[in-house]
Amino acid sequence: MSNLVESDRAFVRLFVAAGLDDDLRAELARTQERLRRIGARVGWVKPANLHVTLVFLGNQPAGQLTELSAV
Repeated sequence: MSNLVESDRAFVRLFVAAGLDDDLRAELARTQERLRRIGARVGWVKPANLHVTLVFLGNQPAGQLTELSAV
């Protein structure tokens, strides 16, 4: 999550995601490396951060994190 500031209030980008098992994460990391070697123009993500986004919630007020995490 990255912090944003809008109208002097702190916001965070939120999403609900599913993690990946280690074998799939490793295979995706190998695929990333092959694509990197051939010069693919891609926004690379560290293998530890790979996930499947289920729902993107967008920018939400940081003050509501506790309330949102309870859902």
